[in-house]
Amino acid sequence: MGLPRMLLLLAINMFFFYGGAFLLFHTDTALPLKGIGLSVLATFMASTGYIFYYEAVNRERISIVGVITAAYPFITVILAVVFLKDPLTIFQFCAILLIVASVCLLSFRPRTAVSSQSIHNSNRWLLYALISVFIWGIQAVIAKASITLVGHFTYAGVYALVGPATLIPYWYCKDGKISFSWKDIQAELSVSFFCVGGLFLYIGLHYGLVSIVTAFSNLYPFITLIAARVLLSEHLELRHWIAVVCALVGIVFLMG
Repeated sequence: MGLPRMLLLLAINMFFFYGGAFLLFHTDTALPLKGIGLSVLATFMASTGYIFYYEAVNRERISIVGVITAAYPFITVILAVVFLKDPLTIFQFCAILLIVASVCLLSFRPRTAVSSQSIHNSNRWLLYALISVFIWGIQAVIAKASITLVGHFTYAGVYALVGPATLIPYWYCKDGKISFSWKDIQAELSVSFFCVGGLFLYIGLHYGLVSIVTAFSNLYPFITLIAARVLLSEHLELRHWIAVVCALVGIVFLMG
């Protein structure tokens, strides 16, 4: 369906899922202007990060881009400790390091496994992926601060407006065509799961430490990796197994 229309579909789902959650669950309380401003900034940054993320996916396999961009909690941890004064136990800090290390290990590929086309596009897709990492890492801290002030469902309501307002102009400039078919049902399922997962992430940010919540939520590449092994019989190399073990140990440490 193409990159621009994928982002248009994401914008539509953001409006309905996030907007619906706001209408159903928000409470009528006074909202500080600072909180609304931070919410607008955080949701704009999150949406911009997705533009760079999908630009990277458009040039490289999602299994590679996904594990690299999932390393953004490394940025979040540093910012959360410095600016939000998040208290971390030694076990939790080691857990975050293990999770980030395992994600980095998954992103490594032997030189012989890289195709000539990947080499040609390596600089650009990697640049886009790293931009997403830095944007999302900073955005997570701002999102935590805004959710603390306005609540997770109000944050989702702001996202329902700012997300489409950011993504739709990109779609219009790049493509501007509306064309969906039943063949796009997989894309719809993908962005639907993303929006539902996003709501639970915001609830997690409301109740938990941003450095822990972001690190824990970015374990999804390992679920994908295991599912690919079980359902698609894809081969797991030694580095994959080491990465999975690091992640599992990290989860245990997070509970400490």
